[in-house]
Amino acid sequence: MIKLNLLPTSKKEELKFQFIRAKLLSLFLIVFLGILTLIFFLIGAEVFLSYHLSDIKEQIKNREAAADTSPLQEIKEGVNNLNKKIVALDKIQKEQVRWSEVLVSLSREIPLDLRLKELALKRESKSVFIKGEARSRDAVLTLENNLKQSEIFGQVESPLSNIITKENVIFEFTFYLKESDEGNQ
Repeated sequence: MIKLNLLPTSKKEELKFQFIRAKLLSLFLIVFLGILTLIFFLIGAEVFLSYHLSDIKEQIKNREAAADTSPLQEIKEGVNNLNKKIVALDKIQKEQVRWSEVLVSLSREIPLDLRLKELALKRESKSVFIKGEARSRDAVLTLENNLKQSEIFGQVESPLSNIITKENVIFEFTFYLKESDEGNQ
């Protein structure tokens, strides 16, 4: 096969130049599109990796925080539970009345010519009710004064019937423990 080219040399060079220019332009376009694709791919990879990196950093931070606070939280909860138990025990102890001490003190205040027939101790109101017989009204008045002057007994309630009769008096008293001595009783 014979190639015959009848074009003038200037036209040949111009065609050659246009051919090279077209090839260079297509090559440049392909390289440009390749670089552009690579840039988009790299930007996408950077966004993807930065998202995952921040997510991993957050997970590490949460795990470290959980690992650091877990023993401290357990200790704090233990201390809080212990404090609640101490408060409950303190409340019980403050509400507790040592009735044996109250009875010993009451026995010191009762004159010899009195006889108790009934004794009631009320924990809720911290009160004592006594009922009995006395040979004389003076013995009942002595008991009332002794109760009022006592260090552990406060308010004393005495009905008028305690002093109506002069001899063989049936008496009753209700008296309350003093608030300031609650913890000591």
